[in-house]
Amino acid sequence: MSVKKKFYLTLLSAGAILIAAGAGVALYLFLNITEASSDYVESQKELLTLQKKGVLIKEFERELESIQSDWPKIEAVFLREEDILGFVETLEKLAEKTKNRHSINIIGTPPAKAASGEAKADEASSFFVFRINLWGSLSSVFDFLNYLENQPIYLSVEDIQLVRSEGGLAGFDKTAVPLAPGDVSAVLTIKVFAR
Repeated sequence: MSVKKKFYLTLLSAGAILIAAGAGVALYLFLNITEASSDYVESQKELLTLQKKGVLIKEFERELESIQSDWPKIEAVFLREEDILGFVETLEKLAEKTKNRHSINIIGTPPAKAASGEAKADEASSFFVFRINLWGSLSSVFDFLNYLENQPIYLSVEDIQLVRSEGGLAGFDKTAVPLAPGDVSAVLTIKVFAR
């Protein structure tokens, strides 16, 4: 083989090796760039997630601040045990104001608190249950219900039974009251939520 051919063959071999090495380096760089870009995309996703969580935390903090400022108002709508007598007196005054004869009984009370004064978790929604008997005209009973609905405490009317009278006595042995024809006898069961 001639020197010229050897030179060209060596040059061709070196060129092929350089091309293969260049392709290998290019492939290596391409794979590294691809891996780095996928890492970058994942990092951007994580950053976006963290930013969203940061926004949610700020919203939660704002909500918490508004709740804390409203907490006394919220707490005021729940009846405290020591205020039960005052609430019964309010019911009696409402009945008198609306010209209804009445009988008020407590038929359910919240569960007792532990010695520490803390209620158990399942007792968080405690309430008092009242049965209110009203005797009077239909409009006076509705007036009572209207006033009851507008009380500043959180209560729920659970049951209402209305019976139109044809006159005579209504109520129970000790609470029998005379009714005029057209009057109604109403029995209300209300649930008053307690602290």
